[in-house]
Amino acid sequence: MGRIRTRILFETQKTRVYRRSRPSVRGFCACCGRDVTLLSPSAAANLLSENAARIYFLMDTNKVHYCGDADGTPLICLVSLSTI
Repeated sequence: MGRIRTRILFETQKTRVYRRSRPSVRGFCACCGRDVTLLSPSAAANLLSENAARIYFLMDTNKVHYCGDADGTPLICLVSLSTI
């Protein structure tokens, strides 16, 4: 008697909720070419439930857009962060 195979496929979708309670500023992202919300690396790490080292790695490998503010603190584009 032949074997019967059953194949089960699960389709999932990832949803992220962004809350305004985290420190952020509005600014221009040169890569996106528009005004976006910019986050500090620590706020981005909290948002993604990652550590700051992972965020700096994403910055070093150009996986996220970022720029520096007036005092040199890096600010990360939320639009590019949402594609991670």
